[in-house]
Amino acid sequence: MPLEIRIMKLGIEEIVPSITHAMLINAGNVMDKGEKRDVLTESLLDETFRVPVKVEWENERPWIRIKSPSANSYFQIHEPSKVTKNINERGNP
Repeated sequence: MPLEIRIMKLGIEEIVPSITHAMLINAGNVMDKGEKRDVLTESLLDETFRVPVKVEWENERPWIRIKSPSANSYFQIHEPSKVTKNINERGNP
């Protein structure tokens, strides 16, 4: 029986148990590839997408949540008054 290779762009919630392997690509570069549990890790997803995530596995399916912002996260928290002021200065309705 010939080997069948399918290339699909999936959201992580669409990776069902029958999918056994995954590849992470960032700006055309392969970040990692292999068995899905080895590739879909918090550290590799963080490195690939620059978003800190929590990965949990349930019934051979990965589920992710974005980690809460902290002092060491990629997120920058702004005071609401400054954000509103900047929007108003640009003349947005």
